[in-house]
Amino acid sequence: MRTAIIQLLTVTTIVGFIQFYYVRATNAATAVRSLVIVPYNFGDRPAGTVVHLHVPIRNPLPKVVLIKDIQTSCGCTSAKPASWKVTAGGADDIAVRINSLSVGGTFDGTVLIVGHTAAALPIVWRIDLAGKFITSSTNLLTIPRSINLGYPTPGKRLFQMVRLERNGLVDLGKVKAIVSAPWIKVVYDSWRSNSMAAEYKVIIRPPQGSGSFHEEIRFQGAESGDFIRLPISGHTVPLIGVVPDKVLLMPGQQVYPLLICAAAGGTATLQGYRIQSHGIKVVSVRESKRRMDGKPMLKADALPTSKGFISATLFLRFKQWNKPVKVMFVGMGQ
Repeated sequence: MRTAIIQLLTVTTIVGFIQFYYVRATNAATAVRSLVIVPYNFGDRPAGTVVHLHVPIRNPLPKVVLIKDIQTSCGCTSAKPASWKVTAGGADDIAVRINSLSVGGTFDGTVLIVGHTAAALPIVWRIDLAGKFITSSTNLLTIPRSINLGYPTPGKRLFQMVRLERNGLVDLGKVKAIVSAPWIKVVYDSWRSNSMAAEYKVIIRPPQGSGSFHEEIRFQGAESGDFIRLPISGHTVPLIGVVPDKVLLMPGQQVYPLLICAAAGGTATLQGYRIQSHGIKVVSVRESKRRMDGKPMLKADALPTSKGFISATLFLRFKQWNKPVKVMFVGMGQ
């Protein structure tokens, strides 16, 4: 339920940003476009695969543009620019990764790239992704059907036994396991396996960093060619971190309350904070009496102090962690 709400808020925020910049572009006195729409159709791809795309974008402004934020319409899609600076009239390459999650049918997704010039002139690229994922007919079954790791500790090894068989209790045949990430390993257990079922020990070492991940193990028949995917998902955070680590500020609001979940695997004592910005003021950061999944939470109130594009970084210092934890604020002031 909470994941659905977060995804809904993400989509709503992206739609709001697009509407705002579209109005700005159409009502501006100048001919400069603030919204650049980039359609990209990647064609037909097999369902259950990870698609890697390289989408070019072009800067129509006569000024250098700094990319400040990238948002996607769903957790199955991620994007990263080749360079965070786009020269005047130049181009950049956006690496897009789509995990189809074995869902067949038409795919529609959006990547929103927010940037601005040194004069705070905003520009938004909207990449409209389209394509189709083709499903494979198979009678392969996995137990469990998916692995959700929740909020694992980065670098800590996790183990999960997985059983693979065919519906109807028929011979399994030769099967190969293909992983989508180097931190996932699959070990065949010959002692527990037979001709109709195979047992595997899955070893997972979640990566360092912060953010959600959607990976997979693809079991594919060596002779038949059919396959089934075993999705692996979760959300990794540093030993001390905050969720979310990036906040979009929408115009038309006065005060922006932010509820931050400190993920410390236990305790996180806030010692201080500072803000690096010319467009926003953090009124207060304090501990909340609420807790989420047993983890402490913080409450921060942010107030824009200037008009136009805002890009700010809040640095939090915790007693249990020797590195500052960053929270990004991106949006528009009054």
